Amino acid sequence: MLRNLGLTAGHALTLETTSDRRIVLTPKRKYTLAEMIAQCDLSAPAPADMAAWDSMKPEGGEVW
Repeated sequence: MLRNLGLTAGHALTLETTSDRRIVLTPKRKYTLAEMIAQCDLSAPAPADMAAWDSMKPEGGEVW
């Protein structure tokens, strides 16, 4: 059955039901990093809780 649907074991799917009680399985879309970055609003302010990260000193082998 997986082969007929073009799927492999472990493939991520979304499961939905319709108003007439049918089950619909849809493969989850895989996004590239470029596609995800293109959706970001780079002019949006950073969340307030991220300010603490900017003021922390390195703890290990991070490049500073």
